[in-house]
Amino acid sequence: MMSEHSLRFKCFSDPENVLQKWLKAQNIIDVQVHSGEGEEVYFEIKKYKPHGMVQPAVLFVKPDMSVLAKWVQIPTKENFHGAKDRKPFPDIWAEAKAKM
Repeated sequence: MMSEHSLRFKCFSDPENVLQKWLKAQNIIDVQVHSGEGEEVYFEIKKYKPHGMVQPAVLFVKPDMSVLAKWVQIPTKENFHGAKDRKPFPDIWAEAKAKM
């Protein structure tokens, strides 16, 4: 991904959603995973099988793992399964800065 997009920062991939599961188990943030099972889906989700597609989320934590701010997209039919009505990043960043 880094070379394909000429990125100057490291990227990490987690196709099995290990981080999502750990964050949920630690009660830090419950990042939603869209499986596409049992519902009408407006996009190709089969490529994300068997682990599903992680929905957008933002998490700011301090080194001691205390949460400064967090936001999770909850997929619904009204927001086109997470494709719209996302909280603006500057609003989440403002929440984090206010707690620093």
